[in-house]
Amino acid sequence: MSQSADRQLTIDQAAAELGISRRTVERRCARGVLRSLHDGGRLLVLLPTPTDTLTAKLEQLTATVEQLTDRLTAVEAERDQAKALLEAVTSERDYLRQAHAASLTLSTRLLPERTETRPSWWRVWRR
Repeated sequence: MSQSADRQLTIDQAAAELGISRRTVERRCARGVLRSLHDGGRLLVLLPTPTDTLTAKLEQLTATVEQLTDRLTAVEAERDQAKALLEAVTSERDYLRQAHAASLTLSTRLLPERTETRPSWWRVWRR
């Protein structure tokens, strides 16, 4: 922003527009937070025009949107990787369940059937 596009306000006008006290405007000018110039014996505060302020805010918001878009793309890629991993783990789990069920079926066929019955534990201890 050039100085010619800035508005030149008195300290009281700048304080009213910024919503701060006159003394705070003077301190900010002294520290260089607010730009100012001396015209004769009075201090004029240089404030950007509202369109310059809106343009700067728009540029800042545009940059923020670009950052968020990039982050969203990265998160979507992570989500896709997590989905692929979940599908692989689910497939492996289903395979292991089938293998376990098959091994149980096979083991029950291979084991001889019980012919003797054992008494339950409470009956054994009761004797």
